[in-house]
Parts: sequence; C-alpha cells; structure tokens
Amino acid sequence: MPDVTISGSRVLLLIQVTILELEAEANALLDRALVEKAKLVATGQATEKEAEKIITDTITAGAEFAGSWNTRIDKIVREMGKQLVAQPVRTLAQQNPTAKFHWVLGSVKSVHCPDCQRLSDIKEPRTVAEWESEGVGLPRDGLTICNVGCRCMLSSA
Repeated sequence: MPDVTISGSRVLLLIQVTILELEAEANALLDRALVEKAKLVATGQATEKEAEKIITDTITAGAEFAGSWNTRIDKIVREMGKQLVAQPVRTLAQQNPTAKFHWVLGSVKSVHCPDCQRLSDIKEPRTVAEWESEGVGLPRDGLTICNVGCRCMLSSA
C-alpha cells in the first residue's frame, strides 16, 4: 500500500486519550489488586508474599477481577487500532477513489470469522467503496462477525 501519513491534532488526540484511558485502567487494576491483597492477608488466607503471588497469578491468567480489566484494555487498544488502521485507508481512498485493495486475513489468528474468510476469498481487488458495499465495513471497523477482534488489513493491489 502506498505510504499514507496521518498526522495532526486528531491523531495526537487519539494517542493521548488512549494513553490516559490505559493509565486510568492500570490504576484501577492496581487499586483493586491492593484491596484483594490486603483482604487475603487480613483474613489470614495468605502471607504478604503469598498474597502477592496470588494476585500476580490472577492478573497473568486473566482470572476473576483481572479478566474484566483485560477485556476493557483490549477494547481500548482495538478502538485505537481501528482509528489508526481503517481510517488511513479511508483517507487514501478519498485521495484516490479508484485505488483497489485486497482483503488480507490477519496473520495472528489461526481461525478467522466467516465474514473475513468470505471477503479474503474475493480475488478481484476492489475499491474501498466496493468493500464497504459488502455491509461489514473495512477491516478493524468492528462490523465483521469477529467485531473488534479483527486483525485483517486491506492491501494495495
């Protein structure tokens, strides 16, 4: 794909807002972890060191309170990906509406949703408008069955 430079106050604002959201979420997790640790120690269920390990393991495994935190963080990061991945393709399409692209499956996932699989099977390149006419937006827009989990891209033909 041709280089697309997306810059200016909108991009900086997106990055700053994302950083602030991630910091707030990290602080909330830390506060919750400290409360959980204090509860384990106060009730005699664990020593300080054991409580730290329990909390660390909980966060690492994404269990209990850490699971919902991981989900929120994932959504924040995916929204930023949408804004910084799908939006540049739209900007390029506005500059060159006849530019054609292939739908390329994300390499991270081993199983892809039916929408992305179907769209990647289309071998003839299409314009952004033609891809959007399929009714699921662009990769990472969150409109495919895989929703915000999409890791696909449009690649210049």
